[in-house]
Amino acid sequence: MPEDAPATQTGASPPLKPSGHQDGVVELPVVASHEEGQLKDVADVIAWLGTLEFDPDDLLLYKKAFKRNAVDGATLDELSEADLKKMEIVNPQHIKKIMSKRPGGIKTVKFKELFLFADSIDYLLLTTGAVFSIGHGVSMPLMTLFLGELMEGLFEADRSKAADSTRATALIFLYLGVGIFVCSYPELAFFKWSAVRQSVKIRQEYLRAILRQDMSWFDQCKSNQLATRLSGDVPAWVEGIDKIGTLFHFATMFVAGFTFAFVKGWQLTIILLAAMPPVVIAGGAMAYILTGLTKKGQLAYAGAGGVAEETLSNMRTVSSLSAEGVQSAKYDDKLERGMQSGKQKALATGAGIGCMIFCMFSMYSLGLWYGSKLITDQVVNTSTGRPWEGAEVLTCFFSILMGAMTIGQMAPGMEALSKGRGAAYRIIETINRVPEVDYQSTEGETLKEVRGDIRFENVGFFYPTRPDAIILPSLSLTISPGQTAALVGSSGCGKSTTMQLLQRFYTPTSGRVLLDGVDITTLNVSWLRSLFGLVSQEPVLFATTIKENILYGKEGATSDDVFKAAKVANAYDFVSKLPKGFDTMVGERGAQLSG
Repeated sequence: MPEDAPATQTGASPPLKPSGHQDGVVELPVVASHEEGQLKDVADVIAWLGTLEFDPDDLLLYKKAFKRNAVDGATLDELSEADLKKMEIVNPQHIKKIMSKRPGGIKTVKFKELFLFADSIDYLLLTTGAVFSIGHGVSMPLMTLFLGELMEGLFEADRSKAADSTRATALIFLYLGVGIFVCSYPELAFFKWSAVRQSVKIRQEYLRAILRQDMSWFDQCKSNQLATRLSGDVPAWVEGIDKIGTLFHFATMFVAGFTFAFVKGWQLTIILLAAMPPVVIAGGAMAYILTGLTKKGQLAYAGAGGVAEETLSNMRTVSSLSAEGVQSAKYDDKLERGMQSGKQKALATGAGIGCMIFCMFSMYSLGLWYGSKLITDQVVNTSTGRPWEGAEVLTCFFSILMGAMTIGQMAPGMEALSKGRGAAYRIIETINRVPEVDYQSTEGETLKEVRGDIRFENVGFFYPTRPDAIILPSLSLTISPGQTAALVGSSGCGKSTTMQLLQRFYTPTSGRVLLDGVDITTLNVSWLRSLFGLVSQEPVLFATTIKENILYGKEGATSDDVFKAAKVANAYDFVSKLPKGFDTMVGERGAQLSG
């Protein structure tokens, strides 16, 4: 945000009030009881709302307050009731209504949108990996069938037959082990390979999308949190893709286990299935709770990462102010919120897994008891036409056990998939956003000859994030070609804003800006910005050489162009005297250059 963006002009002209509620802008109400006859800022609006009946439009005013006072940069949809109470700007009577009006749940993408950046090679890898994961999943329950044959062989009265049967079954187990190895390797390797390939494309497109956005979007975002998203949301999306192979594997195990159990003996399988709902309910409840707590923890740690990045990138300033303790306290506060979420997550995980294990062992107890009853009562197994035997009971039991175990094993994969879908939503939302001022657009005209006649005609402007702070009430200004103009005024009066409007970083709220008599909103944005040479109030250099920094100013520039530009800027002589000349590294933000 520029220097004059957050300032509020005392005694300025009344706020510009667009008709209706366009782009989330709400017309601020006029209250006669206030000294100047109007509400100056959102804090006044909040106080005013306390005296009136709450309605949906008030919610938009609250949202503007949340943008200033958001916890960890979170939006209204991401804040808990406790967070709202801590903010101390919301009427307590309204908190319940706000919580009930906001959209519920975490926004996620559809399953197929996880593969938005997959190409034909990725689909080949994923399909092949899925086939092998299904083979791996089927091979595990197959062991229960051969285990039953092994038990029958061991119970054989003839020792030689028992030995032959055992050796044959042992050989089958060897073949099965080889098959599991053959299936598991490509299952894991292909899904991870594809996930890494897609990760590169996701990161590339996400960064391009961020760089494409206009300044009003950046005003609403924190740059440190954008960087944290690159290191947090992208890995979460990729991990969600990676875990799909594991989910295929466990889902196949579940289906195969219960299928084999039904084939071997449906009577016992039905009884064991009756005990399954508590296990499923416990697992589902745990996954639901963990998803919400994970989201809350991600927000907290994203805020902590932002504080750390901001502190470390401005270490000289922090040290000069002896503010290490202050920054450490801010970092600790963010971590404390993440730790609280982690504690709740640990308790939920422990309770959920404990309930699942209790339900599963209760099911085992029921299955073994009923199996023994089938044997002692000489009940006929309709699958074999013979009375139930111990080997058949064990086969059914372990097949169900194998299938039931996958429910718990699927929980981490389901959580990763859920996190990945949520992370993908946030990333895709940014990628799909088309900015109002798009420098990549090929639309707009270009002037064959530019004289440099600049005019501001009744230009009014407020920053989208601060609709209550009017920066330019009504500016009219003419700068003729070749004329030097100086804008003088107090902080927040709109000096920097005027230049940003000329560069089309923002669009005027009212009025228009003309270049050689042409409204700049009709000109090509990239072409328009290429006309300007600007030294801002706080120039920023990239951590590379002086030459590379100058080359950023013009695409396709040569070394001769660099030298000419340096001479025009009166920098050629002192740069040439440096030990490495134009190849001198300037350091981060130009820290290695002084003066």
